[in-house]
Parts: sequence; structure tokens; C-alpha cells
Amino acid sequence: MTNRLLAVLAGTIAGVLVIFLGDILIHTLFPAPGYLDMRIKGDVEKAIELMPIMALVLMLFYWLLSSFIGGLVAGKIAKHNWQLPTIFTGI
Repeated sequence: MTNRLLAVLAGTIAGVLVIFLGDILIHTLFPAPGYLDMRIKGDVEKAIELMPIMALVLMLFYWLLSSFIGGLVAGKIAKHNWQLPTIFTGI
């Protein structure tokens, strides 16, 4: 039981780390426009509309990768009966 909980926790941390690194990559490759003021709703909507499609594809990729990596880490830690922690972490 404890092994499975630790597996889910470690898998979740690994997945969050992938998302964190992916966000850094996206913000480095595609910086926010200089006019962007996060307090003005119209500016945020305009920035999202003008965002390159490649940035959205990369975001989708690293979110999928985070599920895979998180599930892989959880499965490696929970050696016996690995299916449940892997599925729980991947979702």
C-alpha cells in the first residue's frame, strides 16, 4: 500500500516537472508580446489568438509526455501490481 502511494506521488512529481520544463521551453521560444497586460481580458484573448500553432502543438506534446513519464515512473517504483498506480498517475 505504501509503495503504491509513493509510486503515485513520485509519478505525479515527475509529471509536474515535465510540465514545468515544457512551460519554460514555450516561454523561451515564444515570449509573450510586450503589450500584454494580464489584468486586461482583451489583451490576453488577443495574445492567445496570435499565438503560433507550433506553440500549441508543443504544449499538447509536453502535456501528453508528462502523463507518460509520470505513469512510467509510478510503474517502475510499484514493481508488483504496477497497473493501478500507473493509470492513476497518468490520468
